[in-house]
Amino acid sequence: MDESVDAFFAVAIAAFVDVPISPHLALGFSPQAVFRVNGGMPTPSSATEFDFRGRITGYLPLSQATTVFARLSPAFSFVSMPPGATADPAGFLVDVSVGTQVALLPNLFLIVDLGYQAGFQTHDNGNGATFDGTRYLHLGGGLAIGL
Repeated sequence: MDESVDAFFAVAIAAFVDVPISPHLALGFSPQAVFRVNGGMPTPSSATEFDFRGRITGYLPLSQATTVFARLSPAFSFVSMPPGATADPAGFLVDVSVGTQVALLPNLFLIVDLGYQAGFQTHDNGNGATFDGTRYLHLGGGLAIGL
């Protein structure tokens, strides 16, 4: 049986550390937890996804306070399934995002991004049912502190 189902509305929390390589390029790391991972509709027994993402970010300053960026984030991911479900699927994923960064203070930035994440976490339980990864269109926002 091969069935694909879009996920219901999920919520994620991510932290990140970026190291500037040049004024227009940064490399970094961003662990992320995605909650309410399930198909179709919310249930009390949803899964949780854990992503360990690398980050390659290119920046283009628009003004002294505003910068736009594009980001590629390859990652390893695993999905912690609810009790009684199949084993936890694991595999690679890739995320691409574009966004803007606005300086609120000299070392405080507002960040907004839009992206798409495609996961290739797989598991076959041997009974014909498979887990074929996760896919998310995402809108993110947050604050960043420059050190």
